[in-house]
Amino acid sequence: MKTMSDWNEQEEDLFCEALSRTDPAQRAAFLGQACAGKPVLRVRVEEMLAVHAEAEKFFARAELATHLRNGDI
Repeated sequence: MKTMSDWNEQEEDLFCEALSRTDPAQRAAFLGQACAGKPVLRVRVEEMLAVHAEAEKFFARAELATHLRNGDI
């Protein structure tokens, strides 16, 4: 029987693999194959990818704001 730690590790591994695929079609195909028959796993990995994308946007805006404040731009 898989433990919660095993599931978390599997989610993290799939997240990293999916993140390395920048083309949305390739990412979707990868997740479709890797998560076949495991819809909950796919949803969890997709949620992690969405949170990652939002974090990237946040930090990009923060960096821009810092440059604007400092007169770098």
